[in-house]
Amino acid sequence: MNGIVRIVISGLLAGTAYLLAQAVDLKVTGNKVDDRILLGGIAPLTVTKSKLLGAAMHLGASIAASVFYVRLAKGWISGPGWWRGVVFASVENALLYPWLLLEDFHPAIRDGRLDSYLNWTAFLQGVWRHVWFGAVLGAVNRK
Repeated sequence: MNGIVRIVISGLLAGTAYLLAQAVDLKVTGNKVDDRILLGGIAPLTVTKSKLLGAAMHLGASIAASVFYVRLAKGWISGPGWWRGVVFASVENALLYPWLLLEDFHPAIRDGRLDSYLNWTAFLQGVWRHVWFGAVLGAVNRK
């Protein structure tokens, strides 16, 4: 498979795995920390349209993360492919999580469509989601 096609497909697969893991943890925890609304909820849209926009933004970001992983990061992490992906996604999660300190400015937090991300439940939901994202990303790009 062509290199760029593999990168795009792996990003889409990893992003979909993340969204599936999110669907599970939203049901299990009841904690409303839906990244589709986090991303799409910045626009004045209905919840349904926010989720669609957010899903598209998430998948676009997943492709960008896949490019970064394959072109720059993969060679610096040792271990089997799935593990390298998990390490990459976990580092990305840890680096981006502090931005959530600004959550009070987010319209979806302010109007109650999203719960706060600044608690252990939400943090662990993010860890769970990123493990799945990374495992799929690394497994598809194991070579």
